[in-house]
This record gives sequence, C-alpha cells and structure tokens, in this order.
Amino acid sequence: MDFSIFKNKKLLIGMSGAISAAGISSYLLYFNNYFKEIRVVMTPTAEEIIPASTISYFGYQVYTENGDKEIKHNHMTIGRWADAYCIIPATANIVGQIANGLAMNLLTTTVLAHSHSTILFPTMNESMWQKNITSRNIEQIRKDGHIVVDPVEILAYEVSSGTRKTNRAMVSPDKALIKIGEVIQKREGNL
Repeated sequence: MDFSIFKNKKLLIGMSGAISAAGISSYLLYFNNYFKEIRVVMTPTAEEIIPASTISYFGYQVYTENGDKEIKHNHMTIGRWADAYCIIPATANIVGQIANGLAMNLLTTTVLAHSHSTILFPTMNESMWQKNITSRNIEQIRKDGHIVVDPVEILAYEVSSGTRKTNRAMVSPDKALIKIGEVIQKREGNL
C-alpha cells in the first residue's frame, strides 16, 4: 500500500468505553506518522477509562460529550471535518446504537453527520461477540454502508471475571491503517 495517500487526510477517531481504550495511544501515535491531522471524540465511558486530558497531552484535539466550558462541540462540524471516521474501540453498546440509527451521544451523532462510511473496530467479550443480536447489529451496520473490521480472537485477561479467557480484540495499528487505506482508496476510485 502507498501510505502517501494519508498525507493530506484528516482522521477522526471515536473512542467508546471498552477496556481496550486504555491502549489507544499506540493507535494514535502510529496513525500520527501518516495522517495530516487526527482528532478524537470520546464517549463519557471512554473518559472514565482514559481522561480526555491524557489524549490531548499527545497534541490531539479532543471532543467530549460536555465540551469545553465555553465551547459546545457540534457533531455536524466534526463530521464534515473528517476524511475518515473510525471508532476504535467499538463496544457492543456503540455497535447496537449505530445499527439502530441512534444518536445518543456525540460519537454516534457524528456517525450520522459524517459524509462517508464509518469504520468500526469492535472489541468485546467472546460471549458478547457470539450473540445473535451482535451478529444482526454487525450485519445491519454493513448493510447501511459502514465498514466493520472483525476483531481477532485472543486469550486475554477478562476484567469482569478476573481470569484469562478467549476474547475479541481490535486488529493491530498497522493492520487498522491498511484497512483505513483500503476504504479511502476504494471511495476515491483508486482500488
């Protein structure tokens, strides 16, 4: 892949409240090598895992549900700004909201405002991933023209049980970048 396609592109990352949000810095720092600019929109539960101030420390503009004290963030402006919008990580809750066209927070409202397909990188417990309702939601999101990058199966520490179990994790930053590039190239007719 020719990674120069990203040099003039603006990437919006949507962070939802999965425990894997704690590892978002590896994705942001990796993507920062390629994109012109990156901004982040966070759900309130993502902020409980990693504060917005930590993300902004890396130099990224961060949009949160309540905005700055003097500035309210506008989903239309945010959605129009981005050349690509990726939700990393996408929880089962966010997947369900998007599948049903719900605009319950800034992240999902921006999905509706963004003029291109949103790329979702789900992560969740294996039992959640295997549920029929999750499969139905993923199928609906794809029918609606969005892209879902299937998570990979890993053996990981499960916070809720305190044990190591099979779970579904996001693909690595390099594989995520390739997928984002494929989506952009296809949209622009270069693939």
